[in-house]
Amino acid sequence: AQLFSQSGGSPRYLHHAIELMSKSGLDEPEGWMGSDPLVGLLRHHLEAFGPDEREILGLVACAEQPLNLAVLNRLLLKHFRQVNLEQLVARCVRLGLLLNISGVQPAVQLSNDCLQALCAGSPTCWPARNLMIVESALEEFRDLSKLADESLFWLCDRALVASSLLGHHPDRLKVLELAVLTSRRARALAFSEACRRSAEL
Repeated sequence: AQLFSQSGGSPRYLHHAIELMSKSGLDEPEGWMGSDPLVGLLRHHLEAFGPDEREILGLVACAEQPLNLAVLNRLLLKHFRQVNLEQLVARCVRLGLLLNISGVQPAVQLSNDCLQALCAGSPTCWPARNLMIVESALEEFRDLSKLADESLFWLCDRALVASSLLGHHPDRLKVLELAVLTSRRARALAFSEACRRSAEL
């Protein structure tokens, strides 16, 4: 009843809050829940992680879409060698914090919008986080021309967020290549769409 009252009866919040409580073995909301039970539960979970683990979740948040596990693994090997990615992902999935996205290129994403906002943190840290993502993605995807449209546009977006840090960066020419390729791909898609609409008239 307390959980229902605090959530305002929102089915979405109730679903996530009850799922998180079930996975963490909690029976009753406690004082740390505050006015928003879902946010309280998420903060409770995040406090159990170390600083590096929370920063990794912050990186996943800043990716803004499922983050390729190969890219994330490269990032950890460079910046967080002491963190075991497989164990971290398994723990977060078990707690309902991360979703495993299967496919040709396995990826992970945060389980809900509230967690996304909590892990993303202050905008002041977004350029540095996105730069780490861009660096690792450029190492993983050597031939940018082979990237699918969605992946190419996503990587360009990450580079734009990190643009204030790219002025003298060793990868700046590679990022320029990325920008040119993205522009060409976007123009080609726009032309194709215009032709399709014209044919329908």
